[in-house]
Amino acid sequence: MNNRKQSKFGFTLVEMLVVVAILTVLLAVLLPTYFESREKARSNQCLSNLRQLGQALTMYVRDYDDAYPTIIPYIEDDKTPGIEAKITWRDLLMPYLRNPFFTCQSRSILNRLSRIENNDVMSGYGYNASLNNIVPIDENASPIFYKFEGKIEPIVLYPSLTVAIFDARTGIEACYFPDTNPKFARGCKMFAFIGFEEDILSQKEGARRHQGGANYVFLDGHAKWHTPEQFHLEPTADGVRPGFSL
Repeated sequence: MNNRKQSKFGFTLVEMLVVVAILTVLLAVLLPTYFESREKARSNQCLSNLRQLGQALTMYVRDYDDAYPTIIPYIEDDKTPGIEAKITWRDLLMPYLRNPFFTCQSRSILNRLSRIENNDVMSGYGYNASLNNIVPIDENASPIFYKFEGKIEPIVLYPSLTVAIFDARTGIEACYFPDTNPKFARGCKMFAFIGFEEDILSQKEGARRHQGGANYVFLDGHAKWHTPEQFHLEPTADGVRPGFSL
């Protein structure tokens, strides 16, 4: 009769606890690195998007007698003079883009904003509102209605310091400075959806979207990451710091 040794395979409670502890430590070390790497990749893609939008803006200006795109163009006809067109500055740039629709993958879309079907305004990018004038449609009308009108390129003193397009909260069309609070309420143009203002405000600030900062493309075509604190916020450009003022 052959006697065979029977071996038992298993783990003691202490061994199991040690394995769990090791896995926990590994996850604590690796997960932040993974999320940081993913966000860095998204930020780089966003920067590439803005460079291409900047190139499209330059081509548009060359084709339209050095005039910048309007934030929200207006159309006029015999029946509805001065009616707001259902297009934005992004639509004006689309003919100059190989990919007609860009989005920042790090943008947040909260609450009812996720139901908006206009993909154009969901991109997560805003336009420098200082590149437009606000002019009356008809000075003799009562009341007087106003429209946006693109400024002329030669009036820009510091193209390499003047923002063109930038990271902004979903639903924002244009701003006069980085998309941050508390200046947001008086400095940004929100997309005209009645009742969506709070949804737009509840999102993470565009100016801190990418690891505490945001991406910007400037009028000379270069794109760069900046923190909002680096910007000059006065009405007139100082020729030293980046900003939105001309």
